Amino acid sequence: MSSPHALTRKVTALLSRHGWDIEYFKGFVLGLVWLDLFREDSRYEAFLDLPEGTLTPEEDRLLDQFASKISMDVEMERFRFSTGCQVDEKNFAANYKRDCKLFQWANGVHMACRILEVMVEDGDVELNNDLSYLLERIAEAVYPFMDKKFATEFFSELNEQKLTTPECAHLLARLRQDLPRLIRDITVSAQMLSLGEANAGDLDDDPNFDVPNGPIQSVHAYFAGVKEPDELLERVDYLLPHIMEGPKGNRVKHMEAALSYAEKALGEEYFKENEGHFWGLLETRPYMRALTALAEAYKSTLQRDKAIQCYEKALLLCSGDNLGVRYLLCELYMELRQFDNCLALAERFKEDRCAMMLFTKALALFMKHGNGPASAKALKDAVKSNQHVVAYLTDAQAMPEELPSYYGYGDDAEAVLYVAQCRLLWRNSPGAMAWLENSVPVAKSAGR
Repeated sequence: MSSPHALTRKVTALLSRHGWDIEYFKGFVLGLVWLDLFREDSRYEAFLDLPEGTLTPEEDRLLDQFASKISMDVEMERFRFSTGCQVDEKNFAANYKRDCKLFQWANGVHMACRILEVMVEDGDVELNNDLSYLLERIAEAVYPFMDKKFATEFFSELNEQKLTTPECAHLLARLRQDLPRLIRDITVSAQMLSLGEANAGDLDDDPNFDVPNGPIQSVHAYFAGVKEPDELLERVDYLLPHIMEGPKGNRVKHMEAALSYAEKALGEEYFKENEGHFWGLLETRPYMRALTALAEAYKSTLQRDKAIQCYEKALLLCSGDNLGVRYLLCELYMELRQFDNCLALAERFKEDRCAMMLFTKALALFMKHGNGPASAKALKDAVKSNQHVVAYLTDAQAMPEELPSYYGYGDDAEAVLYVAQCRLLWRNSPGAMAWLENSVPVAKSAGR
């Protein structure tokens, strides 16, 4: 087998001979993985728009080998762009020329989406809510790099005003900076949706598994006689939503029991050997989902200290925080007036420019130091990350009746979700609302 670098060089040369950039191919495979359409041993002539028989069997195998590597990189959240995938801020139009690598990549993703659209049109795939959600997330993250008109309208809509070309170029560059995180988020969403469906189907058809019908009485009954680690983890994943949707009074004890079986499946040594790398290893995901669900169960029963312990353990096991528990942990630290812990966590993830982190950091600085230079700068950074939050926090803008199902960085939906989650933090923090209103004046709105 070729080394990774040698394989990339060979594939680059092969695609170049037929007029295609390797970023197009990488985008295409990424889209296939997101949409659960990637299959090994595929023939690639059709999507490269080449006549049948153009590629030799050896060339087809080479592309398949490289596609499999990309697929694995996506699954393990190691997808990387080449150094040439950058935005030209000085010439907005240059980003939409055929020789632009990001333009090639975006069109590759779009080709995968187009294949799905054809399958939906032919009746081979049903377009459900989950699939529509994924397609919308892909569109927001990818399509601004594919079409200049789309980008201009997209950024103008987000900012609620018509933007100039230089402003759009700057926002496109910011979106490029966010792409690694967005790719990770979309990948996680796709994996959780497809995994949930797969697990449900497997166990529904398993004669040795009694599908929960009504409230769960004993979690242990669903694991009786089960010894294989894979089967233990599969059952943990299947039972989790049944537990969390069941009676509130039973959630903690049922989730504690389910988590113990996930720990048993992985084994004590596994935790020591793989600390910091959880979630990136597929077999750890049922455990991580159960751990964060237990934290939520603790929160709902006002056992905040125990919830904090769960979230802190999740960050220890998954240092990159693929599940975003840092936002929930910051909130809990603030509820318990642990300002130093909140600020330490914000510093650990200082590259995170999400409003959910920056506004809580500003509040923590205000509560610790008052209205000083540090809190003022933090609030300014937070407002810059999302200009909609303050209006909702101060009731200058009315909250929608229904919460959005997804959001983009800096958009109105992100603001709504943050305020819905953290409004009470601000209102229960003495002096915080007055400081906010005096620092960032916002005109009253007539409503939505």
